[in-house]
Amino acid sequence: MNLQSLIGLGFTLSIFLGVLAVGMRVASTDLRYLWDRPARLARSVLAMNVVAPIVVVLVCKMFSLHPAVTLALVTLAVAPVGALFSQAMLPLVSAEPRAGSMPAPAGFSRPAERARTLT
Repeated sequence: MNLQSLIGLGFTLSIFLGVLAVGMRVASTDLRYLWDRPARLARSVLAMNVVAPIVVVLVCKMFSLHPAVTLALVTLAVAPVGALFSQAMLPLVSAEPRAGSMPAPAGFSRPAERARTLT
């Protein structure tokens, strides 16, 4: 096994483990909610797997982006873990610091902290 195949295996394993971790947090009531509303489930799957990539391609064509950028954005649009990382970053950008959130780096402050220091 060469280095390139090991890196590919590492990426595949990390995506699998991320999706598995999210799936393990799903309660049986969540699954029942989806199965009781098949139309909502179908609209959600259609929006995530068809509409979002089409919108991304149209926007990329509208702004004449480089094909590599278009490919990257379409890949992100169809990726199963797109929302995972954005949810994990919310504590970093919230106006009020939460318990357990990371402190702002030296020289940077959150908007609420800046407002308190100005008054």
